[in-house]
Formats: sequence, C-alpha cells, structure tokens
Amino acid sequence: MTDTTAFDTRESNEAAAEADENLHRRYEQRIADLEYGIDAALDAMSDLDDGTDLAQAIANARQMLTAYRNPQ
Repeated sequence: MTDTTAFDTRESNEAAAEADENLHRRYEQRIADLEYGIDAALDAMSDLDDGTDLAQAIANARQMLTAYRNPQ
C-alpha cells in the first residue's frame, strides 16, 4: 500500500468515525428533546381539575408532543 493510499484510507476512516459521532450526538439530543416534551405534556395533564375539558387537554398534550417530535 502506498503512503497516499494509506493516508486516504485513514482520512476516510476518520471522516466516517466523525460522521457516526455526529449522528450519535443528534440522536441523543433528539431523545432529550422528546423526554422534555413528555415531561411537559405530563405536567400539563397533572393540572387538570374537575372542570377541565378532557378532550381539549389531550389535544393540547398531543400538540405539545408533536412540537417536540417534529422541531422546526
């Protein structure tokens, strides 16, 4: 193997490893965002009382979770 080929292979491997690491970080952030959204929805649902429109509360929680699931 020539020095150029070994260098190119090493560079390619490093680029692939960096891409994998970046993907892993994005997935970790997405999971953290979803956990935060779930907590926020549960907090909103815990504030329900007898006079609360349950269907509207569920719709609001779903809307909140959708916002965290599909960030802009």
